[in-house]
Amino acid sequence: MTGSRNWRATRDMCRYRHNYPDLVERDCNGDTPNLSFYRNEIRFLPNGCFIEDILQNWTDNYDLLEDNHSYIQWLFPLREPGVNWHAKPLTLRE
Repeated sequence: MTGSRNWRATRDMCRYRHNYPDLVERDCNGDTPNLSFYRNEIRFLPNGCFIEDILQNWTDNYDLLEDNHSYIQWLFPLREPGVNWHAKPLTLRE
């Protein structure tokens, strides 16, 4: 089990470092939700808040940070889908 998990982690890191060479860029039609979130224009989904609220009010609030994991993929977007299906993969344009 550990060997296969290590292999998957190694493969994932290699794809990340090489800018996801096998990833086909989706047509975003000008939609840039990650950029809009960082500009404080939209709340993260689901049931989220603006980034300024996170930065100002969530500091050292470990219970809140631990209870709500849906913000992670908004703060640290990747170019591939993750667990939170509301979070959109990061595009090259963003």
